[in-house]
Amino acid sequence: MTIESIPLLETRQTPFFGHQAAFRADRVGLLEEVRQRCGDLGRIRLGPISVVVVTAPGPALEVLQHRAEDFQKSRGLGVLARPLLGQGLLSSEGELHRSRRKLIAPAFYKSAIGGYGDTILKATAETLDGLVPGQTIDVGEVMMALTLKIVGRTLFHAEVEGQTRAVGQAFTAASEALVAQLGSPLPLPWPWPSAANLRLRRASAALHQVVEEVIVARKRSQDPAPDLLRLLLEMRDEGGQGLSSDALRDEVVTLFLAGHETTANALTWAFDQLDRHPKVAARLAAEAQALDEPLTANVLPRLPYALAVLKETMRLYPPAYFVGRRALRDTQLSGHRLPKGTTVFVAIREVHRRPELYPEPELFRPERFLDGAEERLPKGAFLPFGAGPRICIGNHFALMEGQLILAALARRFGLRRPKFQAPLPLDPLITLRPGSKVELQVTSAFGQPPGPEGTKPFARQLA
Repeated sequence: MTIESIPLLETRQTPFFGHQAAFRADRVGLLEEVRQRCGDLGRIRLGPISVVVVTAPGPALEVLQHRAEDFQKSRGLGVLARPLLGQGLLSSEGELHRSRRKLIAPAFYKSAIGGYGDTILKATAETLDGLVPGQTIDVGEVMMALTLKIVGRTLFHAEVEGQTRAVGQAFTAASEALVAQLGSPLPLPWPWPSAANLRLRRASAALHQVVEEVIVARKRSQDPAPDLLRLLLEMRDEGGQGLSSDALRDEVVTLFLAGHETTANALTWAFDQLDRHPKVAARLAAEAQALDEPLTANVLPRLPYALAVLKETMRLYPPAYFVGRRALRDTQLSGHRLPKGTTVFVAIREVHRRPELYPEPELFRPERFLDGAEERLPKGAFLPFGAGPRICIGNHFALMEGQLILAALARRFGLRRPKFQAPLPLDPLITLRPGSKVELQVTSAFGQPPGPEGTKPFARQLA
């Protein structure tokens, strides 16, 4: 069978540009329609390019894992994001990617990330001590600041909390420019001074400035702490050469962004869902408050429901909702011959919403990830971090961080909407964000009385 035997989505097309307009206006809806109308594999047309869309676990693993050597990143992060990410871990290919990943991986081993728990909890305590029952907060803004603080301290031994707004605005501008280019019927090479490219350059320059300040401060520091940035600064190749200034900046920018933005989005969606499901919120609080010892990374096995809440959130709202690949050579996909150069979208959100894998998939049910249920799923059914050689290097770190933050907040506070709000629209840029603010009111935690005992500084509750 050839690529033409993969069903083409017949709806939402225009004569010359195919599904280009629909992709720009409603990427999530378009990919969802491919799953509903075409099955495991479908095709869309983006101008002259025919794109294969994968919505099932088996072919997803073929692309990401079993035939990973036949594919490279598609033009989104691999080409268009070059001004932002350079040749960092997310965008590099081949031997460069393998060597850098090998260098960076030890900082994210399970044995290493356990040591980050105290830093995560201290940063979380500082954030929670600034909250007061009755206060209304922008959860997305609070989570972005918290996760940025955590990634700065754990990976780079840096205090970057004051840069939250600058980083957030720059990353949003860069994401919008990238998506505009990705969905353009006539995408221009990034050196071309188009409006989108100029926005991307300005946003990249702002982020690079923040990162370069972090690097300079770490070089001057006499602290011997073995954080990731120190590891990168001390790296030497066989000839004794260290990373160039550009290469060092590219890796730090990549880890800086990937290490906080995706986790902040997942937590924002989680608190949105907890507000809409009070029984889930009450069970989460009961689990966290039942601990008879301080909250540390060592007690994570006793917080399975917190982890289930996080995973169910990432099933419904995976931060990387689709990933793109381009065939390096003629290859196969589920029996179909794909010619060299074929673009493939692995629609992770759509894999996660298949009803045969997750009954009533649109419902928020953390129980799907309890009592061994996850292990009974087919391989490739849950892909929030991707799969194969390019699986997210920080997956264990992100899960530990999210689990600890959920449990820590549930021990101290609840977050509730003052009034009903319809389901949030989606803002599918590079990552899947809520399309409007998640504004929740701080309340006393479930099972905790209001007053001094219910609002004592969280740092003392850890002791």
